[in-house]
Amino acid sequence: MQAHELKALADKANAEKENPQIENVYNLIHAEIKSFAKNGDYGHAFYLSNFNVSKTILEAVATRLRKDGLKVHFDKEITNWYSNTDYDEEEFMQVSWV
Repeated sequence: MQAHELKALADKANAEKENPQIENVYNLIHAEIKSFAKNGDYGHAFYLSNFNVSKTILEAVATRLRKDGLKVHFDKEITNWYSNTDYDEEEFMQVSWV
């Protein structure tokens, strides 16, 4: 087999491996979004550290949410501030439906 055939085979295996994770996270976020909307909210921020999956999976979930008509973007928030140059950041995914 040539290198490009092996890469295609590995890409296909990785895509099949990620699909259940993407589906699980998508279903979880979609269920939470419904409950927030029922409470009258128009958006919510989900911290990436709460999901225990890679950012590539969350980006795939974001793509699916965008196809559903939701607005999704990733951003960072300073969680602990120690000095002007020393602080902790945490990434989050902002989802809104307005």
